[in-house]
Amino acid sequence: MCSNEVSTALTLHWPMHSLCSLGHHVYLAVIQFGYVTFFSWAFPLAPLCALVNNLIEMRTDAYKLCYFTQRPIAHKASGIGVWYNVLHVMSVFAVLTNCAHLALASKQFTVYFPTLSGAQRILVVFLCEHFVLFLRMILAYTVPAMPAEVARLLKRDRLNLSRVSGRKSM
Repeated sequence: MCSNEVSTALTLHWPMHSLCSLGHHVYLAVIQFGYVTFFSWAFPLAPLCALVNNLIEMRTDAYKLCYFTQRPIAHKASGIGVWYNVLHVMSVFAVLTNCAHLALASKQFTVYFPTLSGAQRILVVFLCEHFVLFLRMILAYTVPAMPAEVARLLKRDRLNLSRVSGRKSM
């Protein structure tokens, strides 16, 4: 086969909609996030496998975009939309399930705390889970959504754009 035939054959197997659909990629990333966060207690190498998978997928997608498809049409978006809320809820449930698995299904907990009864074990899990959620909440409020330098540069770019377009500054 000549390279043109190979390119045509590969393009037929990799349809354009699978490359350009950002929603589909976000959907798969959310599923992967769920597997890693919910089940990392059962398979501690899951984050490493996810990282390797993402690196390979990133390179293959870049190769496909560069050699087999046309440039995708860019659509402006302010964020990831409803997926942010989904990820937020998943992270809270991941803390709950990981703490519950640690106390109820793991022998490690009974090794560290051999004298605790069932009710005391649940109380310790409840306190640990609330402590982790509290730390998560503190980090969410202390770490800014946008670094100060990026906010400053964005404000400067808006000002320059308003000057060029003849509008009042924003």
